[in-house]
Amino acid sequence: MRKLAIVFSMLLASPALAMTPDELGEQAERCWNMPAGLTELPDMTFDVLFDASGGVKDIAVVSFKPEGEEGKAVVIGASKAIEQCAPYKGAPEGIARVHIHWEPEGQAIDPFKPINSD
Repeated sequence: MRKLAIVFSMLLASPALAMTPDELGEQAERCWNMPAGLTELPDMTFDVLFDASGGVKDIAVVSFKPEGEEGKAVVIGASKAIEQCAPYKGAPEGIARVHIHWEPEGQAIDPFKPINSD
């Protein structure tokens, strides 16, 4: 009976420790540069197979925008970023969903204007 209680408590605790798809995506986004000139902001969902140390063993895209060739190029870049950002601390061993989306965060600095030191 004690063994059953320990296994049951581990099952209850494990989902709370796992990272959400958005949290995993935020880590991957740190290694990804969004391509310039996209007609639509990217939004991608991947299934990623993680090993016990948070390393990436395999990746499959579930959905992506923009569609077409532009979207496929974005998926390839994001997939490489997912691999490069490993290991993922808090990623569960096995298949986990990773969500990468891009939202503009204000106006970027224009590097072509003169610098105003005031």
